[in-house]
Amino acid sequence: REDFIKPPFLAGLRVVLRKLKCVLIGVFRVTMYFLCMNHISAPGARALRKGRLSRPGHIYFITSVCKDRSPLFADDIAAGIAHCCLLDELTWPDARCLAWVIMPDHLHALIQLGVKEPLSLVVQRMKGLIAVKVNQQVGISKVFWQRGFHDHALAAHEDFSGFVRYIVDNPLRAGLVDNAADY
Repeated sequence: REDFIKPPFLAGLRVVLRKLKCVLIGVFRVTMYFLCMNHISAPGARALRKGRLSRPGHIYFITSVCKDRSPLFADDIAAGIAHCCLLDELTWPDARCLAWVIMPDHLHALIQLGVKEPLSLVVQRMKGLIAVKVNQQVGISKVFWQRGFHDHALAAHEDFSGFVRYIVDNPLRAGLVDNAADY
């Protein structure tokens, strides 16, 4: 209605809500950092990190597997949430996800690092956001991912498009679809 007058406290409430959102995002990022640090000391993680370097601007092929190879992403809701997380800017404040595929029990991604964060923190944030959001939606709290992840740093002589093709064709090779474009 035209004669409706907004109470003055609404403008102040918006400012407070915006500040609260920023604080919550900061708390979440710090929490994810400490989760990552605890994750690094997990048994078996040392073998996965052996020889791992985090080079700014470098592209990495990542594989992360669901706990006990459970087909958690066979559920369309869980797969959709993971897809949204991979598209979300909050997942990649200092990196870029160039390509990905979400398989029923794992995911592959091509990630280009920025200059501030190491690969382990970038992947931990991605895994943490997906796990938290899927568990919230489903209403449970369970371990979602296997510890660690596999990474391969693309060398200058390696064919970037070959890795993209591998990612895109993964559902086809797994027999999930007859045409990769259908996935």
